[in-house]
Amino acid sequence: MAKFGGAGSWTVVVGVLHLGMTEATYPGAARLLLQGAFKFGDSAAESGAWGAGFWYVTAGIFLVGFGLLLHDIERAQGATPRGVATLMIVIGSWGVLMNPLSGFWLFFVVAWRARINRARVDAHGGQSGSTCHV
Repeated sequence: MAKFGGAGSWTVVVGVLHLGMTEATYPGAARLLLQGAFKFGDSAAESGAWGAGFWYVTAGIFLVGFGLLLHDIERAQGATPRGVATLMIVIGSWGVLMNPLSGFWLFFVVAWRARINRARVDAHGGQSGSTCHV
């Protein structure tokens, strides 16, 4: 089993933090989401807290799922797939450009872990059994 510290593990951490920050960043959003305030025309659904909270939760769920998938790929292949570091740098750069005081800086940590993992495998003869060239 892959140990903690790879790009997948760190992506899960970013996703969990994202989920945890929903209520702290948008007070009342979690309550509105749990009440099912997603109906068109509902004044609660039209509030900024609901909309922002919805995207915070959605992004967090995606990041946790993507991180678990990436963790499994790292475990099976022995390396982070090529391109993951670049993807995380692009996402992090976009987010920091749009909102410098945000958690998007954490994507650079994931990119760094992905690059270290990939470089270690490439330095020892290549693909570590991988057939995926993402």
